[in-house]
Amino acid sequence: EPETYNTLYEQYRNVNNMLTFGYKTLLQKFDQTYEKVIVDAYAQDPAIVQSLASVSPGPLVWETKAEKYISVCAASLIARKLCLDWFENQDIRLPRGASYEAIQAYKELATNPRINLRRYVKLNFRIS
Repeated sequence: EPETYNTLYEQYRNVNNMLTFGYKTLLQKFDQTYEKVIVDAYAQDPAIVQSLASVSPGPLVWETKAEKYISVCAASLIARKLCLDWFENQDIRLPRGASYEAIQAYKELATNPRINLRRYVKLNFRIS
């Protein structure tokens, strides 16, 4: 949800740092070892890879386009479905992306004093 995203962004000030925090938190919750742990590479920083490998419950596979692995593809589809459901369940119209329609909707929301914008919009994005 955007509100959680905004809170984390205020703390980490960088999306890669947020992702690393999220992955490390998740990896530390596993209580058994695995043949491999696949992460879709979101940065080319060896320090990030090392940081995740240090808490991984199995050998870390760090690849771009990791959706070729069925587990990564399934996780991506589930995440997308949860995101779409979130948009559908809001009490205001929220076009996604950076289309003209989305920018206009953002401008309307930004000028409405009754709307808590951080609840609906990732505030670090360029249109916000």
